[in-house]
Amino acid sequence: MISELFLLLILISVPLILAYSQTKIKIIRDIGAVLIAYILGVMFSIINFDTELAIPIKENVTYASALLALPLLIISNNIKDIFSQLGKSIIVGLLGFISLTIVILFSYYLFQDKINELWKISGILFGLYTGGTPNMVAIQTALVLDTNTFLTLTISDMIITAVFLLFAILLMKILNRNNIIKSEIHKGKDKILEKSKYNYLLLFVITLVIVAVSYAISSFVFPNNLTVAIIIFITTFSIITPFIIKSYNKESAFNLGNIFIIIFSFGVSSMMDITTLNLDSLWVLAYVATVLLSTFLLHLLLSKIFKIPLDFVIIVAVSLICSPAFVPLIIGYTKNKALLIPGISIGILGYIVGNYLGISVAFFLK
Repeated sequence: MISELFLLLILISVPLILAYSQTKIKIIRDIGAVLIAYILGVMFSIINFDTELAIPIKENVTYASALLALPLLIISNNIKDIFSQLGKSIIVGLLGFISLTIVILFSYYLFQDKINELWKISGILFGLYTGGTPNMVAIQTALVLDTNTFLTLTISDMIITAVFLLFAILLMKILNRNNIIKSEIHKGKDKILEKSKYNYLLLFVITLVIVAVSYAISSFVFPNNLTVAIIIFITTFSIITPFIIKSYNKESAFNLGNIFIIIFSFGVSSMMDITTLNLDSLWVLAYVATVLLSTFLLHLLLSKIFKIPLDFVIIVAVSLICSPAFVPLIIGYTKNKALLIPGISIGILGYIVGNYLGISVAFFLK
C-alpha cells in the first residue's frame, strides 16, 4: 500500500513542481515543462516498483489527466476559429493515410525475408497509426499474431513513438519560438498562482462535469468502444460549453489544461519498458522505426506540395500515429490553438476506419 501511494505521489507531484517552476525559472520555460516531464518520465521508468499495481496506477493517472486536459484546452479556444480549420484537416488526414499506405507497402518488401508473419504486423501497424491502441488490439484479435511477437511489436512501438513525440515537440518549438505557453507564462499575464481561486475552481468543476457525464453516457451506450465514445462526447460537450457558460477566463483554462498535460506527459513516458527487447527483436524495432518515421516524412513532403502549414501537419500526424489523446500534449507549442479540434477529429476518423484498412492491408500483403 505504501509503494502504491508513493508512486501516485510521484506521478502527480513531479509534474506539479514542473508546472510551478516554469512560472519562476527561465530555462524551464525555454525548454518547456512538457518536454522536461517527458524526459523525466523516461528516466523514471527505469525504477522498478515492487507492486503489481504499478502499471495500472500509471495507466489510470495518464488516462485521467488526458481526459481532464481535453475539455479545458477546447474551451480555451474561439469556437469559430476551430470550425474554420476543419476542411483543411480532412486534406491533411487523407495525405496521412496515403503516406502510410505507400510506406507500409514499400517497407513490407524490404523486410519480408527478415520477420515472420510480417503481413500481420503490417496490418496491425496500419491500424495502430491511423487509430491508436484500440485498433491495434482489435486487429490483433482478428489476425492472431504470435503473442511474443505482438509483445515485441508493442514495446518497439512505445520506443519509436517516444522518439517521434520528442522530435515533434522539438520541431514545434523551433517553428513557434514565441509559443503560446511562453507568452502567457513568461509575461505573467495569467500565472496560475496569481489568479482568482474561484476562476480555477469553476474551470475544474466544469471539466469534471464534462468528463463524468461523457464517461457515464459512453459506458452505458457504447461499452465496447469506450475510449472513442468518451473522446467524442467530451469534444461535443466542450464545444457547447462556451455558449452556455461565459464567466470563465480562456487563458486560465489553457494554463490549467497545460498542467494536466504535464501530468500526462510524465505518466505516459514512465510506462516505457525496454528491458523486454533482445537481439531477435531488433528487426521488428527496425521495421516499426522505418514505417513510422518514413510515414511522417512522406506526410510532411506531400503536405508541403499542397502548401499545408507545418504545425497543422504535425498535429494531425500526432493524432493519427499516437491517437487524439496526444494532441493536447503538443498543442501548446503552436500559436494556433484552434488546431486542437481538427487534429482530434482526424484521429477519431482514424479510429473509425483504421480496423477496416488495417485488416484489408494485411490480407492484401498475404
